[in-house]
Amino acid sequence: MSTSPESTSRYHRGNVRQDTLAGARRMLDRMPADKISLREVAREIGISHAAPYRHFPDREEFIRALAAYCLTEWTNEQREGLAKAQTSDARLLSLGETYVGWAARNPYAFRLVFDPAIAATTEPGELRAAMDAHGDLLTSVVGELGAQGRLPRSGSAHIGLALWSTVHGLAQLVTLGQADVSAVPGVLDSLTHSWSR
Repeated sequence: MSTSPESTSRYHRGNVRQDTLAGARRMLDRMPADKISLREVAREIGISHAAPYRHFPDREEFIRALAAYCLTEWTNEQREGLAKAQTSDARLLSLGETYVGWAARNPYAFRLVFDPAIAATTEPGELRAAMDAHGDLLTSVVGELGAQGRLPRSGSAHIGLALWSTVHGLAQLVTLGQADVSAVPGVLDSLTHSWSR
């Protein structure tokens, strides 16, 4: 397939990698990651099918980069919610609500991020950095509550894991159609009030 003048200029500006990830991210709105190929993404964004391979030598690297792209999007959305919250309680609720809300709107991206082959990565790099940045949001908010002396004796590490487990479980139920996203604020509010003081 021939490359349009516009896509050629994008390539020469060095944006093919970002354009490829953005195109793949849009495709995740319609299909799971295992159905997305670099060739199809190239067709989607109107560039030569060979161009993405200069930036992603194999599918594994492409999928890891796409997961990092999704995680960064998700983290940024949660940060926006945190910035609007005025108290630690409000920040915690906002974090949980945006976690589940993003998953509900982006089920294929959510599934990709938590694919065992992705989520188990320990290698340093773009994906690991995106995972750490995402996890740091909850650590920060729970740390605020701990500094205020409002956590049970089990401490912030256990509370953080309990909260993540609950919110992630809610997200799973919502994406599977087993729970309504409208119930999430009430569930999270009940959870935090059961242990905060």
